[in-house]
Amino acid sequence: MKIIKFGDNSFECKDGENLLDAFFRNKIDTPFSCRNGTCQACIIQSVTGEITRDSQVGLSQHLIASRHLLPCKCYPVSDMELKAASVKDIYSMAKMTEIKSLSAHIKSVSIKPCGGLSPYKAGQFINIRTNLDNKVRSYSLSSQYENHEAMTFHVQKISAGTFSSWIFEGAKVDDEIQVYYPLGACHSSNNNNVSGKLIMATGSGLGAAFAIARQELELGYTQGVYLYHASKNDTGLYMIDELKALKDKYRYFKYTLSVSEEESNRDDVIFAKVEELAFDQLKTLKNWEVYLYGNPGMVKVAIELALSKGCEGGNIYSDAFEYAKSAQYNRTATETDKMELIEEEKRQFEPDAKMWKALKSGERLKQILHDFYDKVLVDPLLSPFFKGVTKSHIVGKQYAFLNQVYTGKDCYFGDRPRNAHHWMVISDSLFDHREKLFADSCIKCGLEEPFLSQILAFDESYRQTMVKTKVWPRITDGEIKPIKGFEEMILDIGSICDGCEKELEPGYNVHYHDRTGEMFCEECNNN
Repeated sequence: MKIIKFGDNSFECKDGENLLDAFFRNKIDTPFSCRNGTCQACIIQSVTGEITRDSQVGLSQHLIASRHLLPCKCYPVSDMELKAASVKDIYSMAKMTEIKSLSAHIKSVSIKPCGGLSPYKAGQFINIRTNLDNKVRSYSLSSQYENHEAMTFHVQKISAGTFSSWIFEGAKVDDEIQVYYPLGACHSSNNNNVSGKLIMATGSGLGAAFAIARQELELGYTQGVYLYHASKNDTGLYMIDELKALKDKYRYFKYTLSVSEEESNRDDVIFAKVEELAFDQLKTLKNWEVYLYGNPGMVKVAIELALSKGCEGGNIYSDAFEYAKSAQYNRTATETDKMELIEEEKRQFEPDAKMWKALKSGERLKQILHDFYDKVLVDPLLSPFFKGVTKSHIVGKQYAFLNQVYTGKDCYFGDRPRNAHHWMVISDSLFDHREKLFADSCIKCGLEEPFLSQILAFDESYRQTMVKTKVWPRITDGEIKPIKGFEEMILDIGSICDGCEKELEPGYNVHYHDRTGEMFCEECNNN
């Protein structure tokens, strides 16, 4: 056993136990979410002790050099003294090396981190902070790491936008900003075994879209890369010379420009919505990859259309841009803080006999849920959230919930979604990823329109109660429940034991974990 010091706490970490589990066992409150090194919500800093290589996999060079680690991946090999990570330690300073106008409404900004450039993939995004305010902003990268010079992103001028106004009016070379190294699962796959690659972008999303297309072609992909860029009108179109040059160089590359609100003055621009244009021209997307950057409405519609054209959910990569007026996508820490202490209202649903018939009185619903969780439980991004949970158990809970929604039967006794997921740090992109898998299962199991859109809209309606940038407390009847790890609790409604899966009646004494939501009966707890 190793002795671990963390703040005012000192405890033993068992052999074969990771630090995060040791925190739980000793009832130490620390942020966490995926428990598998993906979300990096649990990151801490080591003051003394040997840091294992596995505990720093995926961290930037800046974080590695400053002795940060992921406790969920750290199995101590020595005594350690640890402390919580601070924002100033996680973000590194970077200098602007170039600010270049690409059009009247788009500027290209290049930055170079003072601590060195961390590896990244074309299409990922970075989080930045400035002295303008305390907000965190995300921008998709338009550069390729192979250049080893700087990170570049495109900034679109937004009316009353604090950061974009500064970039257009006051920023200059050598100005400093804080940057958190590249993140995100929407990036070039470098997979040459697919039949085609469709890349769609609106506005400044062209920067990341162009970077992906160029990298795929430079690495030898020859099955066809189709890039669609859309704007409201001609003033939003840019990089046209660069697109032409890429087409001249690679015969496997094709691009289409479109406008959606007024006719173009250019002969090479089509008047149409980009999602309708692309999916009308491409008859099938079976064994294709789809990349989506830009307007959330376009992204959402394109995902559904791609699935309907045969594209597998795992082959759809999306990064929806949203600006200050809406928090639906890319919700900031400030916006999620507003939701942190709001209790989810109990939603009442009118029974929907037509939907229940479309779900074959539950038979098709079970097929959908089994297929969906078969994918979830092996998915590298989602499976860590379900550590120790059996498929039959989670399918049973989801089936009971949806059964109650569509039939009106009083058959679901679990937590409401906000409390059930209060400990999970879920990003919009992760929620999108989950939605794609669910939609794919619905289509595979034969659920057709209009019921497909209805069930996906119902799923989407819970985004606000689940997406967040940090752990939220559990709130019941307006009271914040303290997070203490495992504690005893008397059930006021029935539930299911996460150990043996037996039904637990109201009034039963259970052992409940405030973070994971795991609940055990007396017999399982004693075992």
